[in-house]
Amino acid sequence: MNLKEIREELLKKLENLQAKTERDFAEFKSQIFGKSGVLTGLMKSLKDLPPDKKPQAGKEINDLRVELVAACDEKEKELHRMSIERSINSQTIDLSIDKCGHAVGSMHPLNQVKKRLTDYFVGNGYIVYDSPEIETDYYNFQALNVPLDHPARDMQDTFFINDNMLLRTQTSAGQIRLMEKYKPPIKMICPGRVYRNDDDSTHSFSVNKPK
Repeated sequence: MNLKEIREELLKKLENLQAKTERDFAEFKSQIFGKSGVLTGLMKSLKDLPPDKKPQAGKEINDLRVELVAACDEKEKELHRMSIERSINSQTIDLSIDKCGHAVGSMHPLNQVKKRLTDYFVGNGYIVYDSPEIETDYYNFQALNVPLDHPARDMQDTFFINDNMLLRTQTSAGQIRLMEKYKPPIKMICPGRVYRNDDDSTHSFSVNKPK
């Protein structure tokens, strides 16, 4: 059998190969490239050729090796793809079934009311101003005519961070900040969170506050 016939036979076997596992394919490759493989046998047969024919025969055998290596790589990719398809087809889970829908959350009732009120005032020409929730004593009390010794401070059990910083007890502090930037007349609202340690359970920061 000459080299051309060997090439055609090996490529035909490779094309018709139905290997189901990597081990099957490895065994086939061993028949070509292994110690007892076809190409190894061809290389060993070079010693029996006349010296002037060895170079050309060696080149042709090496070209055949390169071609077979490339063909085996392509076949291996094809077998891997087919293996994945068989695995998918054997699964009992129907991936086309629509998953159960999840309910989308809605806006909190307080935020809904806040939005409606804000939209109303904005529609009447008011601006919306947002002031810091961590405020200074000056903006939260003093600039609103509540000096350090004012008795009204006793009515607001305030969360102080230090002697000067606190969690705002009212959004009116935003009025002072806005008037520092713009001249009256000003139409504004300043909605937002306020913080008071009230004893009234309907206003308390915690409904589980111990008695």
